[in-house]
Order: sequence, then C-alpha cells, then structure tokens
Amino acid sequence: MQNLVILTGNVGATPEVRTTQGGTKITNFSLATSRPKRDQDGKTMKD
Repeated sequence: MQNLVILTGNVGATPEVRTTQGGTKITNFSLATSRPKRDQDGKTMKD
C-alpha cells in the first residue's frame, strides 16, 4: 500500500530517518506552514 501526500512549507530541522526491523524506512520531520486567514468578506487578515 502506498500513500501520496503533498505538503508545502519549511522543514524545521534535519529529517530523522530510521529503519524498522522489517526493513521499512520511516522519516520524521517538523514542517512549518503558513496559510492566510480570511475574514467574512474574503479579505486576508494579519496576525
């Protein structure tokens, strides 16, 4: 089984890659994203 995920952002630190006993590779990383907030009129709001 395979999943496809597309993420857009900035990686916070070097990704950590490890391998399970069964040979499966797992990667952990932090990801920072920014998504503009909009008001009821659809205008972009600032934090």
